Amino acid sequence: MATGALNFAGANVKIIRKVTLVVALTLLSDPTFGYGRLSCYRFLDGHLQCYIAADVPVSTNREAAVSELCQKANPLAAPDFCTRAFLSYDFENRCVAADVNQRGQLFYETGRTVQEAMDKSIRVCYDSMHAGCEIAAVACDGDESRAEPPTQVRRVPPGLDLSDLPAKILLSSLLAFFLFAILLVTRQRLINFVIHGALPYKATLPASDIQVSFTRKQRVNWYGRVVCGLVMQLALTEKQLALIRRYWLGRVVAFDSLRRQRQNRLAALYFQQARTAPATPKDDKLLSRVLACLRRFVLFVFWLIRSLISLLIGFLFIRVTIAKLVRGTLVESKDLLLLMEAKTAVEDSALYLKRYLELAETFDGRQDLYEPK
Repeated sequence: MATGALNFAGANVKIIRKVTLVVALTLLSDPTFGYGRLSCYRFLDGHLQCYIAADVPVSTNREAAVSELCQKANPLAAPDFCTRAFLSYDFENRCVAADVNQRGQLFYETGRTVQEAMDKSIRVCYDSMHAGCEIAAVACDGDESRAEPPTQVRRVPPGLDLSDLPAKILLSSLLAFFLFAILLVTRQRLINFVIHGALPYKATLPASDIQVSFTRKQRVNWYGRVVCGLVMQLALTEKQLALIRRYWLGRVVAFDSLRRQRQNRLAALYFQQARTAPATPKDDKLLSRVLACLRRFVLFVFWLIRSLISLLIGFLFIRVTIAKLVRGTLVESKDLLLLMEAKTAVEDSALYLKRYLELAETFDGRQDLYEPK
């Protein structure tokens, strides 16, 4: 029994010796690292500068070590500038990298190697949805095989870096060229729509003189109500159509329904209310003047919004222009009186248009002589 106990104790001693040897070899094979500190300072113009003190002994003040690096790089800065760090981060046995994006935001990460720290920090920086990330500082604590690369190195992710000025110029030029090409192709249609109200280039209903064709129709709507309608179309010559385009008569209103007229009047009234919103203070105190200005601004915005709403609602109701008459337009209503009013207004507009064009043709350089009696 004694011999067995001694053998068991001897085996335990051997195991303890082996474990101790393995731990000692592991500690000896791992470099003895010091301590490091990352500190970043923000200048008055907003940009950041970061400095890293690596391999600082335990007994040394890491903050003072970084401040010394800052003072050497900025000898003209204020004495207390390098003592007020925007951000400080202590690390040991690691590599650290700091990146700054275009908005001046700072991102830093650590890693076992320089490349790992740089990759992690640049990935986090670009995840902030801002291109143009730059490395502000990078260093390792202890192992000199992971030496510090040059600072202010731009890191470009795979793909196009929109922070690059030539790329921005190229993209803007392509976009501008594309928009210009679209405008160039559609310029005639756009001008015709904006100025002439989409007036046709050829008469859809040729005639020897201005005439209006009325075609009466009716239909049953989805809930069984009879809806009457008038198809109105202006017949005219090619010369008269050219004169309408020349004198910009395509957007002349031939008929507006009463509802549209009412909405237009309301829009004008609300706009006038916005212009004349009261702004008289109760007294000469500053608070009263501020409240009066605020009240005027709120009333101005309120009446302006109401004016815009009335104007937009007016687009839902009937409006007939000369360009629509040339193309041919359908006016429908359950109210026959409204249709007859529209018919009368279009007839008067056709008469006015005919006289206008006849009078406009007389302005061709001829001379009138009036002799009073």
